[in-house]
Amino acid sequence: TTRRFVASLPIQEIPTDYVLFRRMEREDLDNEAVKSVTLVVNPDQLSALVVMANHEHPERENVGIPYGAGCQVIGIFMYREAEKEHPRALVGLTDLSARKNLERLIGKDKMTFSMTPKMFQWMEENVDTSFFKRHTWAALQETTRP
Repeated sequence: TTRRFVASLPIQEIPTDYVLFRRMEREDLDNEAVKSVTLVVNPDQLSALVVMANHEHPERENVGIPYGAGCQVIGIFMYREAEKEHPRALVGLTDLSARKNLERLIGKDKMTFSMTPKMFQWMEENVDTSFFKRHTWAALQETTRP
């Protein structure tokens, strides 16, 4: 089973010496070296991002949840998505060991949502005309405030 899993991974040759994960700055979106944007989100935010990712093209499955270790989803799986004609966003932190090890750092109710910079920009540009300005989202936010 482990051999089959490893053989199925989208192993990639990365044409750089390093891969860097860090806080994103506005100018990073224009840098071709940036392959993905990853957000750490709660369940309501995850739901909202899934809706936004599918808003323009609801006929496609624009969000996936691959089976993989904690860092594989935001790493090699996103590299594979970035090469596709219609890349999907990916939900991560489904790895039980990663969830256990990161609980103190990010909290128990968090997941990751990774997307290409292009998808991030499109979603950001469409926030003002989306459900974020409607009653349901506002009501959800009221029930989750401490």
